[in-house]
Amino acid sequence: MLRQIASVSALILTAAPMIALNSTAALACRTDGPSNACAQFAARQRSPIASNGVDGLNATRITYRQGVFQARGHGNWVRVSRNGKIRARLQEIKRDKRFVQLRNKSTQGRLELDLYRNQGVYVKGRKIQRFQLISAKAQPTQKPTSTVVKGYTVKRVNHAGGFFASRRNGNWVEINRPNRARFNFKETHRDEWSVYLLDRSRNVRIQLDLHRKKVIYTARGKRFDLYNITTVR
Repeated sequence: MLRQIASVSALILTAAPMIALNSTAALACRTDGPSNACAQFAARQRSPIASNGVDGLNATRITYRQGVFQARGHGNWVRVSRNGKIRARLQEIKRDKRFVQLRNKSTQGRLELDLYRNQGVYVKGRKIQRFQLISAKAQPTQKPTSTVVKGYTVKRVNHAGGFFASRRNGNWVEINRPNRARFNFKETHRDEWSVYLLDRSRNVRIQLDLHRKKVIYTARGKRFDLYNITTVR
């Protein structure tokens, strides 16, 4: 009996440091708010919120401790407090499967919401704030009666003089009908209503803006509408 008691006591003493560590990290999350220790503890305890079909490409509602980030369409987001008040208006900069990147329209500060590590980072000048993300939701996909092509799904954009077409591995090609001129582009990113392309050989950037129905051309410090978009698919 004495040997059994000694074995149990040794097991409890061995486990105690781990229990204390987790308890300390959990207490830091409750009392100190967002911190590195809190984020590390959350990462160990919770799986990425980018799961169950939700990721940086389709997330429209991301919850954190003080409220939510809510997509409003056309690349616009708002930060809403827990009492329902809008605290900031944000512009979407870029998305991929892991991140949603936003810019505060008034302060020009930048936000990066990491749906793999469940962490948000706000940067303005030398000021850096980190906070924990709690959950993320995507707008339910519905089967529309007529297919609506948006920035995330478009594969071809037609204009009166030719078209832009998607190829494999993020490559795009522009074909000009009158003389069959051909230009090659690399896709840099997309948002809800646009595809952004870069021709490194000419240092030319193209935005295929499906909301305004314009092909926007940028080069040598100039930016202007190049074509009217006629159809997409």
